[in-house]
Amino acid sequence: MQHTSTFFGVRLLLLLLFALTSLLAQAQAPTWQTAVTSIKPDDNTRSKAFSVATDAQGNVYLAGSFDHTIHLGSLVLTSRGFSDVFVAKWSPATGSFVWAQQAGGATEDEAVAIAVQGTSVYVAGNFQSATAYFGPTVLMNALPDNFGSDVFVAKLTDEGTTGHFNWAKSAGGTGSDVATSLAVRGTSVYVAGSFSSTDAGFGTTILGAVGVLDGFVAQLTDLGSAANFAWAQQVSGTGFEGVNALAVQDSHVYVAGYFTSATAHLGSLRLANAGNGSNDVFVAKLIDPTIVTRTAGAAGNPDFVWAQRAGGASSDFVYGLAVQGPSVYIAGSFIGATTTFGNITLPNASTTGTSDVFVAKLTDELTAANFMWAQRAGGVGNDGARDVAIQGAGVYVAGDFDSPTASFGSTTLSNTDPSYGSYRNLFVAKLHDGVSAGTFTWAQQAGTSAGDDRVQKMALHGPTVYVTGYFSGLTACFGNLTLVGRPFAPAAYLASLSDDGVLTASQPDQAPEIELYPNPAHTLTTVRVPKTLSSRNAGQVQVLNALGQVVRTARLSPALGEAVLDVTVMSPGVYLLQIPTATGRASRRLVVE
Repeated sequence: MQHTSTFFGVRLLLLLLFALTSLLAQAQAPTWQTAVTSIKPDDNTRSKAFSVATDAQGNVYLAGSFDHTIHLGSLVLTSRGFSDVFVAKWSPATGSFVWAQQAGGATEDEAVAIAVQGTSVYVAGNFQSATAYFGPTVLMNALPDNFGSDVFVAKLTDEGTTGHFNWAKSAGGTGSDVATSLAVRGTSVYVAGSFSSTDAGFGTTILGAVGVLDGFVAQLTDLGSAANFAWAQQVSGTGFEGVNALAVQDSHVYVAGYFTSATAHLGSLRLANAGNGSNDVFVAKLIDPTIVTRTAGAAGNPDFVWAQRAGGASSDFVYGLAVQGPSVYIAGSFIGATTTFGNITLPNASTTGTSDVFVAKLTDELTAANFMWAQRAGGVGNDGARDVAIQGAGVYVAGDFDSPTASFGSTTLSNTDPSYGSYRNLFVAKLHDGVSAGTFTWAQQAGTSAGDDRVQKMALHGPTVYVTGYFSGLTACFGNLTLVGRPFAPAAYLASLSDDGVLTASQPDQAPEIELYPNPAHTLTTVRVPKTLSSRNAGQVQVLNALGQVVRTARLSPALGEAVLDVTVMSPGVYLLQIPTATGRASRRLVVE
């Protein structure tokens, strides 16, 4: 009788878990919680937000551009030229902007990327002004007649209620050189983009242009009140190449971008284009030699370790890149009837040359990478993803669509202006990463019926998803929240929604068969995984904090199925340990005392 009771108890538990999984797979889309804009209806102002980041306390930082006068709550900035850089801090606790800073010169300057570490706020962008001012630092454009743009990277210090510039560095040459993305780890600051100069300088490193446009990734060392470029590497070919996205994990630097050349050169690696001069996607990894000693490539720059291409016969674009453990995620759009990611083929919803959304996952296998899954979304119009973010098993993607209706798995969004082709609505969607498959769980939208609504970037903090960009209608509706703008003039915004389905460390164990000893742990804990949970990708152990952020990783011994975690660097508290399996992720609670 005892064995029968145990059998039915286990069966009931499995049924409950199946029901919970079904509910999560059909989760209701979260509602918009916050929406603020940067202008007043009577302003003669144009503003765009291009990037957003959060700090450990949950504060939010924006970067973008503006002309004339911008109002960030009670804070007012007035531009020097046609457009200036702005950097601002928003407090969710008070629901207001805390401080704002501007930079630039007499012509057009913009910040396109932002990253935060501790009290250090880093921004990257482009300046056309002959002279651009970043607090006390003055940058000079390499082409003084203002026909070209140079790259800038700058650092501010957040002092709570104020922020000020510490340093700024320029890079590039006499052509049009642009930054697209930024990342930081410790004192290493990474910037990526493209350059068209014959010679583009990154400190003492000079990259020579090969094609019409070449991509680059470079590293600076933050010295506190100054910074120096340490290295730069390029992506080249005879056509157009560029890096659109950047992510860093430990000493690994990941980049994603595009190439039109028949053959793209990534250091010593080569990728062949699938089309006839159309955009193909690339994803690649290199290792920063300033963090881990490694044989360097030509000119003392790090060489690429692996590179993967994706795409079809028509143009494919990638804008978002996120990394968590060995999992690498990209998002963008594709135009052709089909597109490929390894041996995975996605069909387009239309045959008329419009674009669909794609989200794809690769597994980094140290010296190589393979695509694991890919998903499409959208409708018959032009739809695309602009960013992707990862938290636990949740993959978030944001972008815009002008299709009358756009499908995200079983969820359908309807454009507020059904006469598609002119106006776009923005979207945020979530997928569940089942390791070997990705499944959409919800999608949410916002926008207006008489203007464009664009997402540029996204940031996560616990269950809160922040998006930023700009809208150009009289109003933009984020659920029940309405922002007032000006017709045909872009207005920057910051908006957020709260995802109640975020996996947290307070949830019960899903896989009690995973052994953790000791638990609670003080210095070390051993993880042992049974063979029943093993899979091709089960080598990586991830530890998440209560915000769903990965704070520790370890690799299981193939022979023993064990890993030892050092918890001395972790604050006391409850964490969630996750291990990929053949069917999803197995989880256990870990208590650190």
